[in-house]
Amino acid sequence: VDPMLSPGLFMAMESAVLLDNYVFGRKPKGAQKYCNELMKWHRSWQELIDYFYSGEMLRLYEAGSAAAKNAGFFNPARWMEKHVSRVIAAMASGTETCSIYNKKLLFYSSKHLAWDVHDADFYKVRG
Repeated sequence: VDPMLSPGLFMAMESAVLLDNYVFGRKPKGAQKYCNELMKWHRSWQELIDYFYSGEMLRLYEAGSAAAKNAGFFNPARWMEKHVSRVIAAMASGTETCSIYNKKLLFYSSKHLAWDVHDADFYKVRG
């Protein structure tokens, strides 16, 4: 998995837990369940990493920061920016990387809440 979020240690530990639960726990079709769960985690991490490298995440950050900067305490833009920031942090930490709600929120936020900033290509990581 990509080092952008350094999930390697997390995935190693999660893999050990899954292996213990499914394979060593002798659950029916444990090896297949282990592989399926591990692949779900890898796909979720890859989606998050793609948001970072494509520039979508930084674009969303810029738009949220700009909207919240001039917003009063009760302005929905301020609350939405805080919520989306918490969701992304939870995903990056590994605790909520696979959350369907968080993945959908990131998708729709990047498509519909990032305005008055450059296109994602401007923020894209080039290498």
